[in-house]
Amino acid sequence: AFEHIDKIGKKVLVLGGGNTAMDCCRTAKRLGGEDVKVVVRSPFKDMKASLESFHPSQVSFLGEALSIIKKKYPIYNFFINQYYVKKADDYSFLIQMLGAFQWKRAQSGLDISYFKFDTAINLIDSNYIYLPTTLDNCGGIDFVTNDSLFLGGTYNVNWSWTVPPQFLRENHLLVLQCSNLNTDEIYWTKRYGGDANYMMKNLFATSDNHCVVMATYYDWQNNPVQERDIVLFKVDANGVITNTLNGHDLHQLSYSVYPNPGSGKMHVQNYTGTNNFILTLTDLRGNTVLHKNLSGKTATINTSNLPAGVYLYKIGNSKGLNETGKWIKQ
Repeated sequence: AFEHIDKIGKKVLVLGGGNTAMDCCRTAKRLGGEDVKVVVRSPFKDMKASLESFHPSQVSFLGEALSIIKKKYPIYNFFINQYYVKKADDYSFLIQMLGAFQWKRAQSGLDISYFKFDTAINLIDSNYIYLPTTLDNCGGIDFVTNDSLFLGGTYNVNWSWTVPPQFLRENHLLVLQCSNLNTDEIYWTKRYGGDANYMMKNLFATSDNHCVVMATYYDWQNNPVQERDIVLFKVDANGVITNTLNGHDLHQLSYSVYPNPGSGKMHVQNYTGTNNFILTLTDLRGNTVLHKNLSGKTATINTSNLPAGVYLYKIGNSKGLNETGKWIKQ
């Protein structure tokens, strides 16, 4: 329609149900598209486009597709109340949803996941952000080139039936992962925030393979009024924050300790991209009770010999990426 393309594939998938989407369909047909389908969330009667020339049988509804997906692949235990859709190519699309991957790992929980389907709703591929034993919240999926797929959301959301999660008086973390769409190789997983109730709303990949994240935060510890402010920040190809809206001081975390409280074992998740790091554990009197050199993306420490109580941990590496916090032994 705007002369920015002059050829199209034989199979075309259009996302959206407005007049612009219908223009895309007509343009695709004019350029030689043979199998042109539309994916929308709403029923046919609620579509906003003028559909005089479009028959309902030609429209593939996302709501119906989600129902098919849930029945066809019950092993994933999809949570389809929230999702994001991204066209992958002329023959397939990505849906970001919460999915259970317990069959792939020991811990339970619903993970921020994406699933790649062809236009016949056959599963082609899937991947997820490994966040142990948590129920998380989807926040967006996007890519410009296949070697930099960004997947994001909110970490460990307490889905209360009485208070909306964005107004719970608890701190949330934003989580962002960059991976290769073709090979599923995960380059890095980063976490941000944690000092307020953050909720990721969407994200966009940029032409330089960076990512812009849109979120809100509720500063419940310093503001008694239930109000949310906007957080907008950009990360580079390594997940390092380069810009924030109005200079918002957004903390980037490098490690996580779980379970907390714990008992006989402590696990440390390493998000830094470097292999080696050091864990130091002290009691409240300042005595060092544990000091270990660790390596890998995940390390497990035997804490069965420690008495019950509260401990302070410090984790760091040679690049100065440090994390401090409190760990409770039950």
